[in-house]
Amino acid sequence: MAKIIRRFLIFDLHIPLMAKLSISRFLFFFLILFSGFSCTTPILSTFPNIGVNCWERNEEARDLCFQLYNIDLDIAMEVNKLPEFQGKIGDPQIQALGRFLRVLANASYGEKENLTRLLSSGLPKVRKYSAPLQAIFWVLEKKDDENILTYSLETLLDKGWDFSDFRWEDYETVTDRLNTPRLIDYYQRKRFVFVPYSEHPWDPRWLFKTNKGSCIEFTSFSLVCLRKAGYKAAAYGLPWKSDEFPGFHQATLFKGKNGRFYVMDNGRPDPKGLMQFARYYNESY
Repeated sequence: MAKIIRRFLIFDLHIPLMAKLSISRFLFFFLILFSGFSCTTPILSTFPNIGVNCWERNEEARDLCFQLYNIDLDIAMEVNKLPEFQGKIGDPQIQALGRFLRVLANASYGEKENLTRLLSSGLPKVRKYSAPLQAIFWVLEKKDDENILTYSLETLLDKGWDFSDFRWEDYETVTDRLNTPRLIDYYQRKRFVFVPYSEHPWDPRWLFKTNKGSCIEFTSFSLVCLRKAGYKAAAYGLPWKSDEFPGFHQATLFKGKNGRFYVMDNGRPDPKGLMQFARYYNESY
């Protein structure tokens, strides 16, 4: 029975530390997962957008696309996967493409390395597109920025993600966009407010709509984004270490692309964010 519970809990994650837990704790974790997901529709991972040649969409963009392909084929293919270049291309996209081309053509080695790191985030074989690259284009749609390739991920998101914009209104669109753990963590810290109890448990759409939820809704939202992005992830239950919130707490456990295991825990009054599982485990018990 313990082997079955462990198998269901970790979804083939094979976490060494988890194997040392007692059967009763395994049973508790199993019940937490089963109660929350036994009646839900499976969350399927996405797949990359087709790299449409932008000159097929807009004649004015043809020369810019040819130049981009000549500078870096891989970057050009990533640009063509962006939603902004999947359909009709407007003036803001053409302007951003021209600005991006000029910055890229004059980029230093360090700037190119930074762009490569941004483009490699997440699981490229699963994600629809690179959300950091999209944020770069959103910044360049508004103004020229010669330093755009020098920014850290968080600085780039601060400049490019405007949550009052219509681009953040659709649940499916947003959960597709949040296709790396760091993007999910950033979004939760900026948007969501923790409340001890929710009238809509296990409903990530309600959390998305109201921006308020308990640890259960934070976890369910994280699971939707992570599983869409191709990560193996599960809910992780543990006792609260707080007199203010007695009972049990829930966070998100997932396997990173480097093979290590992490916890995402923002559904609490003192958000922990992203943390390696071993450290989180030692601090929680």
